[in-house]
Amino acid sequence: MSVRKSSTVLFTAILAVSAKFFRKDLYQSLLLSAQQLVVRGTGEGTNLHIGLIQACLLLVYWKEPQGVLLSPHSILTPLIRS
Repeated sequence: MSVRKSSTVLFTAILAVSAKFFRKDLYQSLLLSAQQLVVRGTGEGTNLHIGLIQACLLLVYWKEPQGVLLSPHSILTPLIRS
């Protein structure tokens, strides 16, 4: 199964990171979409899937130096503890 079908959030994060280097005109809108999907996915409770975690890691690794994005630790810790 392709990433596109199995994890929308991971696919969007991959597109955003790719756009950072190859389609700078699309980067901001794709990044915003990926961040919104991450927030929505983490707000659904304890139903975390590997694609969501991978998307978080991608976005954190490739974030702008001054960019504001929640770290995977700050997103996942409250969910794991509950």
